[in-house]
Amino acid sequence: STACATGNNSIGDAFNFIRLGMQDICVAGASETSLHPLSLAGFIRAKSITTNGISRPFDTQRSGFVLGEGCGMIVMESLEHAQKRNANIISELVGYGLSSDACHITSPPADGNGAKRAIEMALKMARLEPTDVDYVNAHATSTLLGDKAECLAVASALLPGRSKRKPLYISSNKGAIGHLLGAAGAVESIFTICSLKDDKMPHTLNLDNVLTLENNEADKLHFIRDKPIVGANPKYALCNSFGFGGVNTSLLFKKWEGS
Repeated sequence: STACATGNNSIGDAFNFIRLGMQDICVAGASETSLHPLSLAGFIRAKSITTNGISRPFDTQRSGFVLGEGCGMIVMESLEHAQKRNANIISELVGYGLSSDACHITSPPADGNGAKRAIEMALKMARLEPTDVDYVNAHATSTLLGDKAECLAVASALLPGRSKRKPLYISSNKGAIGHLLGAAGAVESIFTICSLKDDKMPHTLNLDNVLTLENNEADKLHFIRDKPIVGANPKYALCNSFGFGGVNTSLLFKKWEGS
């Protein structure tokens, strides 16, 4: 386990097994059943749980996460293997970034440097420019430090060189489903894949007032509020997942355009 980055790590490991020729096909993902008095007590003592019962990713009134439970699994295979069995290809995983910031047992560095490095690694593996990314499915757990640090990381890694005609869309599923801990990345990767497949980027529930960043960087990010974005035709989407202890992961998915 790599804490809340486990789901993304599992998918990333499967990606590398296939990419390096060690496997033709893998089933990757994660599950979590965490609603137990002991786990709740631990998160409450860590001051990670919301104080008002609402998950508000990116909102100025965010106060912590709401625990959830779930499971997400993805069938991954090489293109040759998929075509040989006439599989219904939904998306393509083109980049995987992994970093460790070694900052604090529960808190990320304030500048989001570790997350930024994971994003940049995923871009480098995919041989893409920051401006190629259309949508970010953020880890954003509704915590004071985490959401801000991630926004700084995303802004620093993906905004340079971007014109106003190419908005960078960003949202978090945790306002709707809560924080699934180890399963979060796997489930949110499925949301990310579906956003490309269905041309429908999900909005962040309970986001009323967007947080502020230094140099007004938040104003340059297009936070999806109120309703999903439909018809923007995203081609590349990033899924972030970060774990306690400083593990940062980013998966970069591409819309499947082949036959």
